[in-house]
Amino acid sequence: MIGYSPALISITLLTTTFGIFQLWQARPNAAPASSPLARNAEINGLRAFLAINVAVSHLLRTHRAIETGEWEGVIGYFESFPLFFMITGFIFWEKVLKTGTKTDWLKLYISRLFRIAPMYLFVVGIMLFVVFARTGFTLHESASSVAYQVLCWLGLGIVDVPHTVNGHPRADLILAGVTWTLRWEWFFYASLPVLALLSGKKTRVLFPLLSLAACLLVTALTSHKTVPMFASLYLVGMSAASLHHTGHRLHLGDRVTSPAALFLLAVMFAAPHAFEALSPISVAFYALFFYLICSGSTLFGLLTSRAARMLGQVSYSIYLAQGLFLTLLFSIPAVRSFAFAGVPAFWLVGLAYLVLLCASASFSYRYIEAPCISLGRTLHLSAPTGMPASAGD
Repeated sequence: MIGYSPALISITLLTTTFGIFQLWQARPNAAPASSPLARNAEINGLRAFLAINVAVSHLLRTHRAIETGEWEGVIGYFESFPLFFMITGFIFWEKVLKTGTKTDWLKLYISRLFRIAPMYLFVVGIMLFVVFARTGFTLHESASSVAYQVLCWLGLGIVDVPHTVNGHPRADLILAGVTWTLRWEWFFYASLPVLALLSGKKTRVLFPLLSLAACLLVTALTSHKTVPMFASLYLVGMSAASLHHTGHRLHLGDRVTSPAALFLLAVMFAAPHAFEALSPISVAFYALFFYLICSGSTLFGLLTSRAARMLGQVSYSIYLAQGLFLTLLFSIPAVRSFAFAGVPAFWLVGLAYLVLLCASASFSYRYIEAPCISLGRTLHLSAPTGMPASAGD
């Protein structure tokens, strides 16, 4: 038993973690967080909230997996990935709207490669080391099978990854199974050159809005739900970007948008069962909340706080590394025994996990992500001349 509702636990851990890092960032010698999303500070802060929310979700899943032996979704828990997909749609469609068909796609894809690959390969490398250590550094399957499995895992999330590696069952859970979202991200990036053909003045608003309506209609009327539903999430972000680009944005001020966004968030946390399976109604709730954030809602300053700026910057590392930290923590007998001694002990371990995860993410961003992003920008400059593409998020 974890005690209390998942939503209450999540909110408590989120606010406590934010509070700790707000105090940390308030110290006199704290380095200011800088983000390519400085123009969209609220979205950057939202990414921090979402990444930590996913980390709490997988903490709950780990608890259940240890108790029952089954890795299952948490019943009654607010999901983050729909908003992550909307953010991606917003950011990259906004870039396309600025340059249209003249976008330098080579440079854009170089930036994506150097943004996604380094941290991904780092955590996958550790995961593979754990797998081979647990299997005694000996082959339990044919060499060709193991080589294929490893190559799939080194594919940057573009291809499906095998759950079993060298006979180790559910090797993907060493990373908490988070890499599945990357495949959808790559699909979206690959579609951008085609989508850009419809970014002209006459279609830039109607195209994403009508496509969104079509996807939701297909989802509501047919059994083919996964692809159109996930596509609708990206289209929500694209629609928001198009509306903003053409000047159709809310000008209500934070005193109006923050209470409205907080109300929607409270509904999604209080009635998460209604949002567990994506539906046109749940997408509408997510979309309205996201549009309020895009329109400048800061959730009363939370999304633009020092902690949010710092954690938003390192959210990719938080997202990818959470499984490694859960694997490490709960493989230590003393920690595991203490965590399951009672509800307060488990949540104390949970808070320690979040703090360690976020702190380590700042280091991995500084020493892995940032240098590679810089290298990607250098390659931008040395690539053939064309219309400039932004370095990515």
